[in-house]
Amino acid sequence: MWGVSEDEVLKAGVVKYGTNAWKQVAASMFSDRRSWRDCKERFELITEKVRATEKSPVQLLLGDTIPRGLLFDLSGLATVFRENVGLQVPE
Repeated sequence: MWGVSEDEVLKAGVVKYGTNAWKQVAASMFSDRRSWRDCKERFELITEKVRATEKSPVQLLLGDTIPRGLLFDLSGLATVFRENVGLQVPE
């Protein structure tokens, strides 16, 4: 069973590594306590729930911390991650 804190760690891993690096997400974010397949399936489940509520993938990752106007401004996205979420995002 996944806890809320693990979901947050998973989201941070997807932000850091993307959705095509599940082995990296599992190894670095969960110290292999979760398999790459567990991570991928959980993220897909979370994503499906978001689609059902018509939230964007950015809102999935950031929750409601991002102003709607920035949803389409990809150049400002890294700044939003650094300032609102506190994640390390490469420049």
